[in-house]
Amino acid sequence: MKLKDSESGGILRTYISPYLKKKYLNMLEVHNAMVRHACLESNAKFYSIATDTPLFDAFYQVVAKG
Repeated sequence: MKLKDSESGGILRTYISPYLKKKYLNMLEVHNAMVRHACLESNAKFYSIATDTPLFDAFYQVVAKG
């Protein structure tokens, strides 16, 4: 896998095993569930937006969901 620094343009090559990827995704899912639960308890809305989504597209998604 290649990771590119968006500021410097530097490239880092690394390897992420299927086990590590699965473990990370599971931990992320648990974290998101905890945040969603906290939002529900606080009567707040939770939005999950990918980091590669342009900023104004993210705003639109939030406003459109109201």
